[in-house]
Amino acid sequence: MRRFSFGALGAVLLMVLLPLTLSSCWIACGCVSTPDPNWTPLPVSATEAQAEVAKFTAGKTGVTPEGLVATSFTAGNAKALFRVEGPTVTDAVVDAYGGLVIEWFDRGRLPDSAEVGVSSEQAQSTAATFIGDRGRYLDGLQVTTALRQTGSTSAYVVTWLSYSPGALGMSVFVNASTGVPFAFADQQFNVVVAPPVIGADAAGRLAVAAVSTPGEAVTSTEFTFDLENPSWTVHLAVPSSGAGASATQAVDVTVNAATGVAKVGSST
Repeated sequence: MRRFSFGALGAVLLMVLLPLTLSSCWIACGCVSTPDPNWTPLPVSATEAQAEVAKFTAGKTGVTPEGLVATSFTAGNAKALFRVEGPTVTDAVVDAYGGLVIEWFDRGRLPDSAEVGVSSEQAQSTAATFIGDRGRYLDGLQVTTALRQTGSTSAYVVTWLSYSPGALGMSVFVNASTGVPFAFADQQFNVVVAPPVIGADAAGRLAVAAVSTPGEAVTSTEFTFDLENPSWTVHLAVPSSGAGASATQAVDVTVNAATGVAKVGSST
């Protein structure tokens, strides 16, 4: 009877361990077990996505944001994602299966000036600290730093790539005027993201320049989130031609927040 009991116990343990393929490393030294390649993990929950963005935003030294809201959506390649936004100015995208942040930006820190106030080396050092404080490893990666100028704003893009041909990497965007990181993008998930590099004030100037009517004024700006083409809608009050001095018409201008291209919309 004793032998039968141990056999039954062994059978139960075997059934429990079937979903996992145990690596020899796990048996020898206690490494993590390797999931069966045919097993698909369940997506993370909205609450987990919010928690990951809160942790990412705070890093090691920052303040953890509250009131984050996660909304599920699908990218063009059918990739399941969460968009997480806060009551202030934080926007982020989380991979719904891996649970990692693949895009993050703070609209309150977006560049509004074309002035370059920090060096490329300073931007790279700041970016490395930013990404290290968020638990991303940079060992063995090749780093490049490029200055991106839209004509209205300037930003450094610091990117880490592996040495494999065609490899995609991670980028930190640093405000070239203030030296403050304002965006992060991880292209390793095969999801194309283009964080905004133009702030609300700069978008307003670009909108005014696109209309080119003396006396126009910005009445308000609205940000529209998009993975590849984030934008600002700038509402202008423009003096009506041939009318009284106080007569105006409303004109909307859409400014691509990643490229600075402005498109004048309909007037009312």
